[in-house]
Amino acid sequence: MRAERLGSSDVPSTQSNQTNLIRLIEGLEADLKTFWGTGEKVKALRVAIQSSKLLAVSKISSFITLEEDKVSEQDRARMRAERFGSSDVPSTQSNQTNLIRLIEGLDADLKTFWGTGEKVKALRVAIQSSKLLAVSKAPHCFPSIFILVATVLDSFGDFVAERLQSTQIRGVADPLVACHLRWYLFMRASEVLKSEEWATIFEVTCLDSFATIEQLRSPHFEQLWQTRHISKEQYLNLFMPALQWQLDTISKHGSKQPELRAEFLQKVVLASIKVYPSSALLLPVIRSFQPSDWFHFGVDTLLYQIDEVDVSPVVSKLKLLEAFALMVAEHEAPLPLGRAKRTALLNELWSRVELLGAEPKVDPEEFLTACSALLQLCAVHLGAKQVNVLLNVVRKFIDSHAGVGLQSAIFTLLSGLAVRLDVAALLSSKHFMTLLRNIDAAGRHKLSKTLLAIMPRDVELANVALELSKTLCETYDLLDLNESQQDECTTVIVSALASVASTDPERQIQIMCDARHALPNLDGVKLALVRQAISIIHTFGKNTKRRNAAKAYLAYCHVTIPAVANVFSRMQASVEAAATAFLYGFVAQGEAILKLAMEFLKEMTSTSTKTDGSVVSNTTAIERVVLALIGLGAVTPSHAKFGHNYVLSAIQIWNDGFVWESSSTGRATVNCAIVRTVSKSLTDGGLSYKFTNCGTENYSKDTAYAESCVEIATTAATSTLLAMKAAGDSPPNLLVMGRMALELFETCTVFANIAAKKAVAVREITADAWTIANRCHTGTDVFYSRQLAAVTRFSMEFLGPEGFELATNVTAAREQRKKLQQKLEAKAEGTHDHDEGDDEASREAVDITTAE
Repeated sequence: MRAERLGSSDVPSTQSNQTNLIRLIEGLEADLKTFWGTGEKVKALRVAIQSSKLLAVSKISSFITLEEDKVSEQDRARMRAERFGSSDVPSTQSNQTNLIRLIEGLDADLKTFWGTGEKVKALRVAIQSSKLLAVSKAPHCFPSIFILVATVLDSFGDFVAERLQSTQIRGVADPLVACHLRWYLFMRASEVLKSEEWATIFEVTCLDSFATIEQLRSPHFEQLWQTRHISKEQYLNLFMPALQWQLDTISKHGSKQPELRAEFLQKVVLASIKVYPSSALLLPVIRSFQPSDWFHFGVDTLLYQIDEVDVSPVVSKLKLLEAFALMVAEHEAPLPLGRAKRTALLNELWSRVELLGAEPKVDPEEFLTACSALLQLCAVHLGAKQVNVLLNVVRKFIDSHAGVGLQSAIFTLLSGLAVRLDVAALLSSKHFMTLLRNIDAAGRHKLSKTLLAIMPRDVELANVALELSKTLCETYDLLDLNESQQDECTTVIVSALASVASTDPERQIQIMCDARHALPNLDGVKLALVRQAISIIHTFGKNTKRRNAAKAYLAYCHVTIPAVANVFSRMQASVEAAATAFLYGFVAQGEAILKLAMEFLKEMTSTSTKTDGSVVSNTTAIERVVLALIGLGAVTPSHAKFGHNYVLSAIQIWNDGFVWESSSTGRATVNCAIVRTVSKSLTDGGLSYKFTNCGTENYSKDTAYAESCVEIATTAATSTLLAMKAAGDSPPNLLVMGRMALELFETCTVFANIAAKKAVAVREITADAWTIANRCHTGTDVFYSRQLAAVTRFSMEFLGPEGFELATNVTAAREQRKKLQQKLEAKAEGTHDHDEGDDEASREAVDITTAE
């Protein structure tokens, strides 16, 4: 009410008492503070003006000097602007009402001049308004003058701030540096700001980057490029990593609402065309967003922009179409389109690619790369039938450009299809296989290896797998692959052949035979097929209805193993196949395969043996395969012609004629292995293999078998002892001969204890071996001393003190052998009578130890 009453120009004409006047003034002061605090500055000004009118009651005149308003309303703004163009301030007296009207008019004029772009006149209004604060004629009228001038200056400040915000470059003048700094800002912000609230910040920053690129139109940059000898496309390409990262971040962390994403995408597309119309700027935009964003934006609009954009020497229209097709192909989720619309989209893209490909200056490799992207899109969202149609068109284009080097582009095309399309459908396309044969060796090798690695489980693809394997094998010599790389490829081929395996035995054997014929130089594949056949035999051998199939697989092994070039691998595979045959009672097949192993053994005449075209000097490898053969030979079923242990006998003959690097090591190792093996054979449960279907588990109780073992062991031990004695006592041979003597002593001790009275000759060899072992002990080698002590401790525990004394006494062993020899001769002549001495000799031959 006080404000309304004081809003008029009149003041009370009657005198109030002092109390009422004080209350009135206090109320006005409270109103002034209220209006000022709530921001209602106009009402606060009116309260202050009308309060000053109370001075008129005491006849105090106005003290403000201003020029009278004598012009019309139409010319007022113009005259004020002209008047404030000078540096003078008003000098005439005016009341405060006119002052308010004048300042309000100035504020309106300021807004008018700024809005119409007359920034100079607006600045003059602001300057002259501020000069009112410098009026020094007393008394000053604060806060009235301050409030009025502040209103004008606030308006001017707001206008300037808006201008700065709309034209600022946000701190960095160099556009390239500014763009990459925003890239850094994006990287740091994306690590901490995950909420959608910050999507707007990302979008504004990205749009600022596009606005920064607009500065490249300046003549300054034309001079910069000429000075640094670079083109504008090369300089623009430096912005691409930063822009790509920003767009990718927005696509990942930005708003998830389709409408907002489409709206921002529209801003980005328009910005990329407006600021610097170049296909190079449109490329990162296409790559960053998802197909759903582009479908909301409008694919037709995008294709129109691609048709109309200025082509950069770096990025062609084919490159833009390729990027869009790849982006859609990589989106494996179903598109929000029916099949008819998807087909229409493919036709739209293909028509543009085909039209660009028909241009005279088109780059064939770029055209094929775009075709590769379309083929991948077709493979993911349409199917193999449409892919085969497009492949036919592409193959014709390649045939028409046969003189152009397109190997790399064809490889890229086929590799993309291999990733996107089902392998079975892809390999069934004759166009694909034709193109595969047309690329270079490196491409064929890599692509064939990739396709074999992802080969599906389908027996119908067996021929395709063999063809790919053959293609891969043909690249070995062309690329000069090392052994490790060949082994890796072999593993891939074996895995692929396992994927196309058939459960039908006849069909599977046919596949394995075709693989052996198609890949004659791959030992690894042939060995893998043999192992696969052995595995199947283990499955079929237990089934009486499948024994014929098992025999067929054994026949495959019998034919395939000799085709392996490496003799060691041949022998190992022969031992495994023969053992499998004996395990399931296929004696004839086992003996045939074992005969192959013996023939392979005869091929090795020295440690420098030619295996697969190279000379190998590897004693360990020879010992390994021979020891495996010894383990099988000790329990091989008795041969109708050669009897028991015919395999071990053949190995002994081979060992005597083999040229070892050191006869006291290699030959002794084999002979000691024979003695150990027959020792286990004479013990129940000590057989290396148990061929129950062949009856070999009872051989340890067979007298003929035991006599054969004793004969074999005696011959082997004697041969070893003679070799050690022939080596002499030269210092270089002492330690080696001593170790062999200790091994022979330990082995023969165990055998003599098992064979009992049948092993008298072996006991003499045991004592001789102990004598040689002690003679070789010079006390200078710590390891040999430890070995001697260990053998002594074992023999003492095994034989007992008394038995150990007998085993190491050469004289007693020879006398015992002599008596036994006389007894056998007398028995042969039929004139031998049992006497007390012979009985005593026989009792001594029963066992050389009683302490255990």
